Amino acid sequence: MESITAREFALSLPDGEPGADDVCCKAESLPTTPDRMPVVALTDRLKALADETRLRMLDLMLRHGQALCVCEITEQFDLSQPTISHHLRLLRESALIRGEKHGTWMYYSATDEGKRCMAVVKRLV
Repeated sequence: MESITAREFALSLPDGEPGADDVCCKAESLPTTPDRMPVVALTDRLKALADETRLRMLDLMLRHGQALCVCEITEQFDLSQPTISHHLRLLRESALIRGEKHGTWMYYSATDEGKRCMAVVKRLV
């Protein structure tokens, strides 16, 4: 049996074009797409949580229960301080953690959203 392309099939129809009755579904029956802002925020959070280091950082903050100095966080990982700061920035921009400056040091803690997200992630495994 010889296979034909979709275009060849459409051209083989009596008037050369697929008719209105040949449409597989009606686009107007679809619900409207969700507002872009909540989807963007969710995507940012999922990207932030998709990294092992960031997950471990958030978990560390949650287990500690109090704000952690960036130096305390850095000593828990075999990464350079700039890399740690990069991961913390992504978590902060995703609203999963907050940072508070005390003198020259930054202290980080999980936000309520960070706590909720980590609880969901832990239920997945």
